[in-house]
Parts: sequence; C-alpha cells; structure tokens
Amino acid sequence: MQKIFNSLKPYSLLLAGGLLLAAGILLSVFFTPISNSPERIVFALKSYSGWMALFFLCLLSPAIEETAFRLWLLNKKWIKYLSCCLFALFSLGSSENVFFVAGVMICYIYLIFFLKNKKYRQILLIALTSTIFSLAHIGNFTNIVSFYAAIPCYLGVSCVCCWLVIRWSFFAAIIFHGLWNFCILGINGYWGTFNNEKIIFENSSYTATIQRVSAFTTQQSLIEKNTIKLNRYTASSALSLLIKDGQFDVIDNGENLAFFSISVTSKDTTVPIDFAADYIKQMNLRIDTSVVEKTVYILTVADTSLFAHATAQGAATTTFNLLAENIGERTNNIVRADTTLETDKTFNIDLVEILKTANRFSQDPDKTTTLLQQKYGLALIAQKELRTQLTIFDF
Repeated sequence: MQKIFNSLKPYSLLLAGGLLLAAGILLSVFFTPISNSPERIVFALKSYSGWMALFFLCLLSPAIEETAFRLWLLNKKWIKYLSCCLFALFSLGSSENVFFVAGVMICYIYLIFFLKNKKYRQILLIALTSTIFSLAHIGNFTNIVSFYAAIPCYLGVSCVCCWLVIRWSFFAAIIFHGLWNFCILGINGYWGTFNNEKIIFENSSYTATIQRVSAFTTQQSLIEKNTIKLNRYTASSALSLLIKDGQFDVIDNGENLAFFSISVTSKDTTVPIDFAADYIKQMNLRIDTSVVEKTVYILTVADTSLFAHATAQGAATTTFNLLAENIGERTNNIVRADTTLETDKTFNIDLVEILKTANRFSQDPDKTTTLLQQKYGLALIAQKELRTQLTIFDF
C-alpha cells in the first residue's frame, strides 16, 4: 500500500479527473433516467436572471466551494481552520444523518491536523473532500438516479481542481470550476445561441414568431385575446402559461433550459387566438393528463372587524380573485376566492402585507391559515377535490 501511495504523482489526479469527467459525460449522453419531475436546479435556473446565474453559479459558488474543499492544499495553519469550518457546513448539507456527518468530520480533523505522513494525508483528504463535494450537490436533484449518474462528473471536477491547486494555484481551480459551470449551462442552451434562430409560421388565424434568446433577456408576459407576447420563457414554461386555466392544474416538468421569445398576432380580431396546439407540435412538447385528489383552499372573510371594508360601489370578486391567486402562488397551494362575497362592496386590501405574510410561511399552509385569520380576518377553508392535472414534458 505504501508503494502505491508513494508512486502516485500529481498528474495522476489530472488523469483520474479526465477519465471521470469522460465517464460522467458519456453517462449524461447515453443514460437519461426517466423522471416525473425536473431537477431542483432546473426550477431555480428558470427563475434566475442570467446575471444572477452568472454571479452565483460561475463566480460566488466556485469561490466558496474551492475554499471549503481545496484551500487546505495550500497547507497553511490558518487556512486549515477556515477550510475545516466551511467543510463542516457543506458536510451538514450533504446528509441529514448526524452520525454520518460526525464520522466525516472526525476523519477530516484527524487527517488534516494529526496525520503526520504528508503523502497519505494529501491522498486521503483528496478522496474524502471529493466525496463530500459530490454529496453536497445532491440538493440539485429531484431524481436520485440522476444524481448517481452525475457523481463521476463531480468527482472529476474535484480531481482536476486539486491538481490545479497543487500544480498551478488556488485561483486557477476557481477559474476552472467557474468555467465548467458556465459551459454546462451553455451546453443546455442557457446562454442562448450565436445566431438565435427564428421560426416564423402562420395560418388563416394568426402569425407567430418564435426566437431563441439568452438568459440575460428581460422576462415579459402578455396574453390577451388577439395578442400573445412571451419573452424569456422555456418552451414548457411558455406552454404552461398558454394553457393556464383554473379548472385544472398545469405542471411544468420541462428539463430544457433554452429560452424563447414568442410573439403571436391574430389576423381576425373578433376570434381569440388558439395557438397552443400548433405550439406543442412546433416545440416538440408532450402533455400527460391525470386525475388526482388535492387539497383546495377557499379564501373568504371570517372576521369583518379585522378586515376593514368600504361600502362604496366596487367589484369585490375581482379583487378577491387576484388575492386568492397570489396567495396560492406564494403558498404553493390551490386557492380560490369565495364566490358568495357581496359584489357591491370594495375591499381595502393591503395586498403587499398580506402576501408577505403568506410568503413567510410558504412551506407551512396550516401556519399560514392561522396567521391570515388572526391578523387579517381572512380564512382559508380546506377541502378535498378531484383535479385534472396536465403535466408538460419536453424532449
């Protein structure tokens, strides 16, 4: 064993990293696990602006991760303590098992502070930190099989970064890590294309233009009877807006990160645009339909003394529908307005404050319900309903 350790050279890390990256790329090309929901990182990237993704994923995240997992290679005492603290934080994020995290930290502390053999210490620490570096990214995935398929890439990146710190500098590892993240997003279409190809098609009812755009484009959404303008939406996200209807639930399961600008103009202003069917064929999308039982919340006023209102003429139903829709989005639940509200009253609703309340407890509907009632006199009454669910997939 000692002969094997002594025979290992720094370039062995580069070779190992290259082989692991090649294996990971092959897995991603030839092995795509079937999933009923997109990965968590895809959800995040669809909502990030291009500049936000560039800063967090290509600058800040590589710097923090390299500090936690590779800075110890510089072998300075104060650096060891800093790396130990950051490594502990990432270890906690890699597993909910307290005993596993405690075991990892005991091994790390022993290796970095007490093991005297420098060769053994370096190799064992590279193996340990590379493993935890991979596990720390499990939160990016919804499907565990997808995470397993990505492990070779994470191990490969870690090995190459270790080699860069040893052979060149710590900052070289940060640059490589950031460039890797940038290229992965680019391969998935996040940054757009050089020519930003445009598709134009029309029929007797409308003229439509679909063009690729980058993640740096400003998002825009306008869907009216005779005009549709959607900017910086993925193919599946745009479809979820086109077919959105309160009678059924639309779930965007698209994995593609390419963004599009969509403009549709009606030729006959008396007829609403019926664009969804042609769009599905053009963008190679699929919709699966299922019926599921879900909890639906009915928004109503439970205490009028808390919920101040005026008696002037107005449409309470319109305001309440807007409030119900917004609370539903904030709490990740189906929320409908109480249709029995008196429509001759205008409710003076502080939407901003109410939505802040809902957003604060977005992961806890019961707590949200209690707080809305105690603070604003609003009630969210839960009831079970069979809902038609439309799930969008892209290819």
